[in-house]
Amino acid sequence: MAHTIELRNPFLCHELIRFAMTIPLEDRTNKKILKDAFRGLVPNSVIDRSKAPLKNDHIKKDPETYREFIIQLYQDYWKEYLQTKKELIK
Repeated sequence: MAHTIELRNPFLCHELIRFAMTIPLEDRTNKKILKDAFRGLVPNSVIDRSKAPLKNDHIKKDPETYREFIIQLYQDYWKEYLQTKKELIK
């Protein structure tokens, strides 16, 4: 989430997807069924809050520069990782 990448692995389960497709569309819209299921377990202020993008200050200030920085960071990381692996193989 620090880099605006979201994963929802629990919702990728085949059985859950098959079950979800049996639920009427109006109950699937706007996460209604999830909100109803968790109401009382999660504070209403969390369930009912408005949607907001996951963006840190760097992304808000200059999205393109931030993307370039992250790409370079990952490239550097993988170069270092692969170099370490090559040294271990020797």
